[in-house]
Amino acid sequence: MKQSRLLMFTILVLTGVMLFPAAKRGTQVFPVTAGGGLTLENVNGKIELSTHDREEIRIVLEKVAKSQKELDEVDVRMKLENNHLKVDVKRLRRDTRTRVNFQVIVPVGLEKVELNSVNGSVRVVGDVGELEMESVNGAISQRGLFASGRFRTVNGGIEVVHASPLSGGINARSVNGGIQLEIHRSSGFKASGETLNGSVRSDFDLKVDKGLVSRSLHGTVGDGRHSVRIKTVNGSIKILAI
Repeated sequence: MKQSRLLMFTILVLTGVMLFPAAKRGTQVFPVTAGGGLTLENVNGKIELSTHDREEIRIVLEKVAKSQKELDEVDVRMKLENNHLKVDVKRLRRDTRTRVNFQVIVPVGLEKVELNSVNGSVRVVGDVGELEMESVNGAISQRGLFASGRFRTVNGGIEVVHASPLSGGINARSVNGGIQLEIHRSSGFKASGETLNGSVRSDFDLKVDKGLVSRSLHGTVGDGRHSVRIKTVNGSIKILAI
């Protein structure tokens, strides 16, 4: 059994090497304080962001392709201006299959974070300010704190975990994927949610309506100070208390 597993692992590794034999990795560091921001626009590849207690943004990127020529067909541009770092992936050829994976570390409480990948997952762990996460084909995952959050994907699920009382609103939308919010039980918010094909569940005292086709929920929790809006077409909706 152990030999079979080892053989399978070796085959998977070799397959990955054959599919993507070319790779380039690099690290860049930019001086940015917590009052600044980050905008990252990716095309093909995942984005992972975390936080640290330094006044700098550290970008570790890896370009992966089938050949050196394909690696050269993608240009990653970074520009720091007025305490805001902009990172943009430019394809010199539209049909290139080169992937760019990002590992990003930003100052704790960074005022504004915008992350966007067309084909790839987007994941955040840490404490930031205004947060926007978006993908077309990829899952969205957030664990930590944020001042306000906007989460969008077309094909993929959304998971948001906010372990302290909300300090701002949440807006989460997907087309093909479930949405799960885990919110501190002492938060105050006004909620509205809707799904066409999927179940609805809430740990909070919200009204759930089950129609012939769609399902929805709405209501006010506590002082209703913040707004929580959820919408998906094909997927379940869950608002859980933590």
